[in-house]
Amino acid sequence: MARDFERGSSEYIETSIGALDHTGSGGLTFAALIRPETVDADQTIIALSNSTPAFRMRFGTAGAGSQRLIFESTAGSAGPDIPLSNNVWALVAFRKAGGSDRGDYSRCVMSTGTWTHVNSGSSVGDSTTPGASGIVQIGRNNATNYFDGRIAWVAAWKRELSQAQVESLRNGLRSVLSQRPDGLWLLNQGDVATTVVDWTGGGANQTAISGTTISA
Repeated sequence: MARDFERGSSEYIETSIGALDHTGSGGLTFAALIRPETVDADQTIIALSNSTPAFRMRFGTAGAGSQRLIFESTAGSAGPDIPLSNNVWALVAFRKAGGSDRGDYSRCVMSTGTWTHVNSGSSVGDSTTPGASGIVQIGRNNATNYFDGRIAWVAAWKRELSQAQVESLRNGLRSVLSQRPDGLWLLNQGDVATTVVDWTGGGANQTAISGTTISA
């Protein structure tokens, strides 16, 4: 079960910031299980933001038929070429230590179990936001850069996971929970009227939604 986001209809899910305020000073990891329907243009998977994105994991054009997985903070952005194909389930992740760390990107093609790990090659600094008034956005970035495709789950950590820990996320929900995320959103609801909650108990629960449909 997953949630289908239609970019042309500007669909998204928004939650409160929960335990993710001031994320990043001691490290950061984002991970998500996604199935993009199109891999063109800037598409946001998750953004932690106030009026501007403090941290964001997104796509960026990397040539025909593929995308560059990019991490952004208010201190800059970086991203290596990691192919993301149309209509293929992939687990994608970004992790970095605190400070101006280069960070590492990972992608696993779920049908084959094949992992690709790439260092960003350039450093990305920390952000001092979002604070307690921040929000989490799944599928968009402040009313722009909408995602097109399916998202099964998204997770965030206020620390850097190891490569082995990232790879363990492919083994299912129990493995994700065993890594003690600071925010975890399962988009497996049977009805869009059911509120998306933060499974960690940190309080980053749904506060707004526009569209989306349920997908098997």
